Amino acid sequence: MRKNLILAMGIAASLSACQHSSKNASVIEVAKAGYDAFAVGDMEAWAATQAEDVRWRMPKGFPYGGDYVGPQAVMEGVFSPIGKLWPDFKVEALHFHAAGNVVFIETRMTAGGKTSAALHKGVIVDGKFTDFQAFDDTGFMMRHASNAGSGK
Repeated sequence: MRKNLILAMGIAASLSACQHSSKNASVIEVAKAGYDAFAVGDMEAWAATQAEDVRWRMPKGFPYGGDYVGPQAVMEGVFSPIGKLWPDFKVEALHFHAAGNVVFIETRMTAGGKTSAALHKGVIVDGKFTDFQAFDDTGFMMRHASNAGSGK
């Protein structure tokens, strides 16, 4: 009996790990789709990865630092100033780490011809970002801005 109980517990734990792993994979897939769309400038595909009421939180050290709700607000309030501050801006997603519906993305950002590491955190619900927070090196980025007076 005890052997059967231990075996049953082992099987249950394995199944739970598989479900968790599957959820992690789907969360990473959504996050990757968002980064891939942004990388090629496909804002329609990027917006499709965002919930209508997605909340983006950007570091206060940027002229556009603050909170934005909805994909359109992010495109206008975050992406537009980024294009003015760093015409060569790009973000490369290097590694994705998921736990449940939370995903952390290790990135390499290029701005002003220089690169910097950054960490982003997203929450994925029903296949869409519902929350996003950037942990960027604002001092480094602003030192390499071509027009630090632009933005919010």
